[in-house]
Amino acid sequence: MTLWRAVGWGWLLTAGAQGVAGAQPMLAPSPAAACLVAVPGSPPLLYPPDLLRRKDGGTVKVELRFRAADQAPKVNVLDEDRQILGALEDAVLKHVEHLRVPCMAAGSPDVVLRLDYVFVPNDGRKVVASQPRDQADRARREQLACITHVKGLKRPDYAALALRDDKQGNVYVRLRFEAPDQAPQLDVLAASRHTALVAEVRDFAAGLRMPCLGSQPVEQTQLFMFKIDGGARTVLNDISLVQLVGAARDLPAGVYFDLNTMQCPFSLRLGYFRPHGPNEVRSLDTHHPERQAFMDWLSQITLNLPDVRNTEVLGQTIAVEVPCGTVDL
Repeated sequence: MTLWRAVGWGWLLTAGAQGVAGAQPMLAPSPAAACLVAVPGSPPLLYPPDLLRRKDGGTVKVELRFRAADQAPKVNVLDEDRQILGALEDAVLKHVEHLRVPCMAAGSPDVVLRLDYVFVPNDGRKVVASQPRDQADRARREQLACITHVKGLKRPDYAALALRDDKQGNVYVRLRFEAPDQAPQLDVLAASRHTALVAEVRDFAAGLRMPCLGSQPVEQTQLFMFKIDGGARTVLNDISLVQLVGAARDLPAGVYFDLNTMQCPFSLRLGYFRPHGPNEVRSLDTHHPERQAFMDWLSQITLNLPDVRNTEVLGQTIAVEVPCGTVDL
C-alpha cells in the first residue's frame, strides 16, 4: 500500500516563492495525565466473571481528584443510572484506588482527571480505557489565545541559508510559559536536519509572551512548516482503518473495539503528530460518545516510517474510513 508520495505541490498554501506556515498552537498533553500510573504490584482491571458469562457490558465514567502524589484519588462516578452498572462499577472503583499521579508537586492545586472504562462482552481478555483527560486543560487552552509577540511577528522568517540551499522542512517544538512577561522555554521535539530553520524558530519564540498566564505554567506545542513553492512534498494519502493499522508500528496488544456499536461505517479526520504528541482525531459527522475510547487509541498510532519521512508528514491531516466489524488485537 502507498501511504505517502512525493509530489510537486504542497498541501499547504505558500506565499510567493517560499512561505512559512505556523499551525495553530495546541495545548501540550497534560503532564499529570501523562504520569498517571498504577501502584506497582496492584491487580489489573478484570471483567467481572458473572457479567461476562451473561454478556453484560457497559461504560463506567469516573472523575478522579488527586490531592497529593502519594494519595489515592477521591472518585466520583459520572454515570446517571448507576444501578445498571453494578459489578462493573465495583471493578472500576477497586482498580482506580491504586492509581497515583507521582509527578504532582507538593502544594500544587488538585489534579482532576476524567476516564471512561468500556466493558464490551467478547472473549473476556479486554477492558478498554479512554485516555485520561485533565479537567484543567480547558482553562489552559483558553490562555493560548492571548499569546503575543513583542515585535508583532506572526511567524519566523525563512532562513536565507536554507533558501539558498533549496531546503524545506518542519520544526515541531514545545513551549513552556512560566511567567507572563518572559519568553517561554523551548524544546525541539522534531526538526529538519537544516539547522538554520531551527535557529529561526528559536529566534521567533524568544519574542513570544503569554500576558494572561495564571498561577500555573502552560505548555503548548507548535509546528512550523517551511515550504518552497514548487518543491517536492511528502504527502499522506487518505486511508482505510485496515491500511492504517497495517502501516502502524508498536501497536499495543489486548485491544478490542466493537465498531458495530459506533454508528458504523463512519469517517474520521486524523491530524498526525506521533510519536512526539497525540494525533488529533475527530469525527466528520456528529460526535458519538461511544467512539471516544477508539478515537483515543487512534491518537496513539505511529506510522512505520523512517524518522526523516515521519518528520516531513507531521501536522498533515488525512481521512480514515472506518468500516463495521471489530478490532481485536
